[in-house]
Amino acid sequence: MTFPRTRTGALALCTALVATPTLADVTTADVLANQQAYMGAMGITLVGALDGDVLRAPKLTGVLPMGVGGFEITGPDVTMISNGDGTVSITYPSPAKIAFSGYIQDVGEASATMTFTHDSYDITVSGNPGDVTYDTTVTNLGLGLDDWSATDVDSGAIDVTMDVNMTEWVSRTRIVEGNLIQVTSDSTIGTNTVDVSILMDGINSTTKQTTLPSVNQMELSLPTGGSNLMNLSQSLRDGLSVSLSNTADGNTSSTVTTMDGREVSSDESSTGAQSLSLSFDEAGLAMLAEAADFNMTMNDPMLFPGGISFGVAAMTADWLIPVNTKTEAQPFRAATSIEGLTVGDALWDMLDPAGELPRDPATIAFDLSGTGTLGMDLLDVMGLSMMAGPPPITVDQVTVDRLEVAAVGARATAEGAMTLNWADMMTWGGMPAPDGNVTVNVEGANALMDKLVAMGLLAPEDIMGAQMMMGMFAEPVGPDALRAEIEVTEGGSLFVNGQQLQ
Repeated sequence: MTFPRTRTGALALCTALVATPTLADVTTADVLANQQAYMGAMGITLVGALDGDVLRAPKLTGVLPMGVGGFEITGPDVTMISNGDGTVSITYPSPAKIAFSGYIQDVGEASATMTFTHDSYDITVSGNPGDVTYDTTVTNLGLGLDDWSATDVDSGAIDVTMDVNMTEWVSRTRIVEGNLIQVTSDSTIGTNTVDVSILMDGINSTTKQTTLPSVNQMELSLPTGGSNLMNLSQSLRDGLSVSLSNTADGNTSSTVTTMDGREVSSDESSTGAQSLSLSFDEAGLAMLAEAADFNMTMNDPMLFPGGISFGVAAMTADWLIPVNTKTEAQPFRAATSIEGLTVGDALWDMLDPAGELPRDPATIAFDLSGTGTLGMDLLDVMGLSMMAGPPPITVDQVTVDRLEVAAVGARATAEGAMTLNWADMMTWGGMPAPDGNVTVNVEGANALMDKLVAMGLLAPEDIMGAQMMMGMFAEPVGPDALRAEIEVTEGGSLFVNGQQLQ
């Protein structure tokens, strides 16, 4: 089991009752008003009474769209002291209690109490009213679960322990109020650990995860007063935008499950360096994620007699997805690659005990880009629910920059480009008429099929059709290497390696 990196975001939300960006000539009232504007732009209400230098019982509340659910987070009293030089110092007690509660309509309620600790938690606030900066330094931040409850669940029969620890957190955040709430933040997060244990009916599952240091940047533009989660398309037109970047050194995770003290399953995973950049605005959702050196081992004798392990040398995802309707064509991209995919010998030996097949690392990758016309807002939930018929989405041009599958000694690749004429739905029987070319290369396919026949996994007649098709539509370009150049013309002609088939 691997916990998402957003657990550090959960810690940040817990401490958002006191922390965020910086000021030059501000009062405690200015700080509270700035935080309330920020939270309000995220659809969250922050309430608390200023009593001299103390913010009493600060509380965050939020309601999900259409009232289907909600949550409440209550923190301890927070001290905010004016320093006499135009800045404010914020201090948070340690230890302190934080209470969480929430509900989902027709499902039930849940609540939890956690203890919040730290060695130091220093926030200096500066700036001017409506333009506030928060400089935060935290060491040895901890969060532990005290108790919990949920509807129709006997929490007394389930023993849950959870401890989250972060060695360091340093950040600078600026919040500027106006027609949009503008937020910029830079932070570094030290090593953090998560330990979770769940004991129920003699079954105990223990998970330990360590996440190495990371560097993070964030820029937000939030419509004042909040966004409509049921129609984020309109919120984007109103100025909503999100830009995030993260670089991290990696993480490790392990889970062990025992039954009456006897181990029944376990798994371990690790990931090397990772990076993420993401933007979300009226131009669409753009994401570039990269990770290296992923490895995982799973042991479950009840399912598989031996450990299953696999690894990936590098993974990337590069996506650009339009979300709002426009009359003109918009660019899109869908690219994902898995490089250096390996599988452990235990699984290989079950599938190929004689070692007939090459066990070289595999590659799976695709990279498609192009332009398309979007005739609907993808994030207007109510609008989508009232639509009838096929969605008004057209792909006008697509380029195959890379399409590759390489495994067990064979490799297939493709590249090319096509334009699609949606005004011509007759030439190809109800499909938009294509115009362009694609080149396909295949290496090692015949040798692979012969080995599969020799292993008894395929019968000779099973491969005859495939070999005949390759012989008809591909030409040899080397030992066990074939190429097919496919061209489609605007008038409906189809050529393969220069030979007209239609």
